[in-house]
Amino acid sequence: MQTYVYSLRGGAKVTHVGNLHGTACGFVFFSSFRVTENAPPNRPICTRCVGKAHTAAIRTARREGRIVDSPERIAERRARIAATRAARDAARQAQLDALIVAALKEGLTNTAIARRARMSMRTTVRRIATAQRRAGARSRFEWGHTVGLAEGRAGA
Repeated sequence: MQTYVYSLRGGAKVTHVGNLHGTACGFVFFSSFRVTENAPPNRPICTRCVGKAHTAAIRTARREGRIVDSPERIAERRARIAATRAARDAARQAQLDALIVAALKEGLTNTAIARRARMSMRTTVRRIATAQRRAGARSRFEWGHTVGLAEGRAGA
């Protein structure tokens, strides 16, 4: 059973899908409102509420087994989600690596780098070790020398 919520103010333009405790789109009423099972004919229904209600209905139908996706579509959707997450994680990783490299060039301590990057000390140490390993360095000094040489070649 779908219930509709609408404001009793004269300037209100849309009806929301929801109940006494809230609407599907998250709209909050600060003035008087009415909850009814029939939408008022003179006001359109909020498009965000319709989208949320539609998504919830599809999710419920899938859970109850009334809608069954093909294995190919499920695999395609999962692959798309995984690719999106991987791209987002790679961008975040690159951003953190650049921040750590810049901080190391400034000569900051591990504690200062951890504070600047807003991560734990253990994570900071692990990321610094990974950056050193990628550069083929065995120590922080050797890593700084390697990066400095690489920048000197790039600038020349």
